[in-house]
Amino acid sequence: MESKARDVRDRYLEGLGGATAGELAIRRRVSRLNYSRRCAEASAVKAHMMHGLPLAPGMEIAYVVKDAKKWEVDPARTASEFDAGYYGGLLEKAWGEAAFVFTQMMASPINPHSYRNCSICRTRIDLGHHHFCQ
Repeated sequence: MESKARDVRDRYLEGLGGATAGELAIRRRVSRLNYSRRCAEASAVKAHMMHGLPLAPGMEIAYVVKDAKKWEVDPARTASEFDAGYYGGLLEKAWGEAAFVFTQMMASPINPHSYRNCSICRTRIDLGHHHFCQ
C-alpha cells in the first residue's frame, strides 16, 4: 500500500511542471479582512480587493501562490503562474503526514494472538472488542 501511495505522490510531483495555475488553486473561507501577520490568506484577501472582487467574512476565496517568499498570490480566476517549489513543498508535507501512518503500521505489527475468528460468521475479530453477528 505504501508503494502505491508513493507512486501517486511521485506522479503528482513529476506532473507539477505541466499543471496550470488554476489547477493549483487553494480555496479558503475568509474569516476576516484584516490580518496582523503576512501569510497566503492575507495576501489573497489583498489581491482580491485589488482586483475589485467582492469580499466579506464568510465568503470562499480561491487563490494561487505566485511567489511564496514574498507571499505574492493571485486570485485563481486571473492567475497565470505559480510557485512550483511552494506547491512541491505542500505535496511533500502531505506525504510526510501520510507516511507517518505507514511507519506506525510497520511499528506495530498485528499480534496473531489478539485476534480470533468468530465461530458463527468466521469474521476475524479483535479480542479486545465486542462483535455481534447477524
